[in-house]
Amino acid sequence: MPHVLAGILDVGDICPRSPHASMALVGPSARGGQKGPCQPRTKEGPMARLSPKSFNVAGPCVPGEHYMLPAIERVPADIGNLMATKSYFVLHAHRQSGKTTAIMSLADKINEENKYYALYCNLESLEKIPNSFSSTPLVMEIIIQAMIGSGIKNLINICKSVSVFNPENPSGLTGSGKIPDDGYITITNSISSPLQTICQKLDKPLLIFMDEIDTLPGDVLVSCLSQLRDGYIQRDEVPFPRSIALVGLRNIRDYKARIRPDSESLGASSPFNIITEAFTLANFSQEDVRELYGQHTEETGQAFEDGAVEQAMFWTDGQPWLVNALAHDVIVRQMGRDFTRPITGDHVDLAADRLKIEMNVHIDSLMARPQEPREKVSWSPS
Repeated sequence: MPHVLAGILDVGDICPRSPHASMALVGPSARGGQKGPCQPRTKEGPMARLSPKSFNVAGPCVPGEHYMLPAIERVPADIGNLMATKSYFVLHAHRQSGKTTAIMSLADKINEENKYYALYCNLESLEKIPNSFSSTPLVMEIIIQAMIGSGIKNLINICKSVSVFNPENPSGLTGSGKIPDDGYITITNSISSPLQTICQKLDKPLLIFMDEIDTLPGDVLVSCLSQLRDGYIQRDEVPFPRSIALVGLRNIRDYKARIRPDSESLGASSPFNIITEAFTLANFSQEDVRELYGQHTEETGQAFEDGAVEQAMFWTDGQPWLVNALAHDVIVRQMGRDFTRPITGDHVDLAADRLKIEMNVHIDSLMARPQEPREKVSWSPS
């Protein structure tokens, strides 16, 4: 992401300066004449102020509610091959880049095709749990909750009958000291064992997308990945998820660096060596921005002039949240949803100045991770 936020924040120590840095630092540019707007269809009357869709600036995009590009098209094509070959992989990208929207769309598409069960689960709520191996069973609780909330009947019925770790019986044995019929569950197999049981009972292979996995505290993350590795190694004998995607901010190499300093080892059986490939999501191109903004034109008749698209690209480098945030500011705050006036580059510049001054919480979030030394590596172009 070489120029994201160049011109909105002074972040030269984090990402390279925009080629127009001097212009960016003093505010709106003194550009030449604007190109003409696209030719929209028009809407007249009081209903011109109303639009059923908006530019999303909070959370995943929802079809029918937000202007959005086809999320599934942003998913790297090779991911389908990796799932077909039973591979585990990483999908990493900076915050507010559309990761969640993309993988949720992919999971929906997979379930519609009816060849696999695809499960999306978000682990972000576990970010503040104690950094102890004893917290590991909470990961399986999130997976179970995701299954129950998935709406997939087979997953719901099976996971309700699966034994999970019981903190009141950490040995996992019966009262008589015997091993239960479905095996005993301790902290060390609190994820792998229930997943094996679930996969044994399912009539189709299971794929899991584990979003925000790198928010897990270090010891919990090591324990989680170690158990996934154990299940991966044994899956020819005991069924286990066919493919697992680790989704987050970091590439796999940065997981290890965050958990252990370079001088320390995670041992010969590294939990990181089962990952086949790592992918990231690209920012929007200028044509993508034009297409996204064009959806608003088609919906309302309000034109984005070519200069508006160009300035949006300059300020954002195509970072998805920023592209949406600029349009949202112009349409809602500057124009009060008056769709009768075209949107110019000057409007976009004013929106960018506002974001720069307000230091919106999303921008704080975008900048927080890159300030970590290891994160600079994964944000740099390869």
